[in-house]
Amino acid sequence: MWLTAAIALLVAMAWVMASPAQQRGEQTQRPTRELFEERVPGVLVRVTHRTSASPDLSVQIWDLLVAPGERSEALVLPGAAVVSVRSGEATLVIAGEARRATIGTSHGVAEGAEIHIDNRESDARLAARAIIVSRR
Repeated sequence: MWLTAAIALLVAMAWVMASPAQQRGEQTQRPTRELFEERVPGVLVRVTHRTSASPDLSVQIWDLLVAPGERSEALVLPGAAVVSVRSGEATLVIAGEARRATIGTSHGVAEGAEIHIDNRESDARLAARAIIVSRR
């Protein structure tokens, strides 16, 4: 529980630090309508935002998709993250701990932790968003 709160605080701090650069249009990249690509077998990823406004931290926002009936291989995000489920439901296995992921739930992911997304019991795709904070 404390890990989720710490990650959320980190994300909020990084986002606040990035805001002035975004307002000036500096050091912020918003990829042009990128397509989803398979990052690891079973998980499609689209990077929707990257910022490098802080000399110490980087924030990325990834959209994740897992097809119905699929279980992904291990995905390791490039930093600590909060993964929020936008549609569907599945089981997330984060660092060996199984968690039920349903619409509106958010899950903290420690830096370097492996994530498996098990969507084998669902008839619908799982769509999630990961807000990732990493040190440079």
